[in-house]
Amino acid sequence: MANRWELGRIGVPSPPHEVDPARFHQRGRSEPEDPWHDHVRTIVAAQGGDAMLAHRHAALERLLVDRPDAVLANSSEGEVEQTYRSLIETLS
Repeated sequence: MANRWELGRIGVPSPPHEVDPARFHQRGRSEPEDPWHDHVRTIVAAQGGDAMLAHRHAALERLLVDRPDAVLANSSEGEVEQTYRSLIETLS
């Protein structure tokens, strides 16, 4: 018998219906040079760019319908500490 993980809770990085690709593209721009951000932007661009980001966000919204016990961990741009607290509360 194969083991299977059931995901009972998920975190969605922004409130439903609020997709802002610019927020994704700005990540890492105000910090010291970190090649990881550019690497991830390259991957996203190769997989469809902003359209792919919107598609993935919509898929997470649909998942919320299928999993009524899911808990959202909202985040707001520039509110790192508040977002972290929301994540910790979601996981508690």
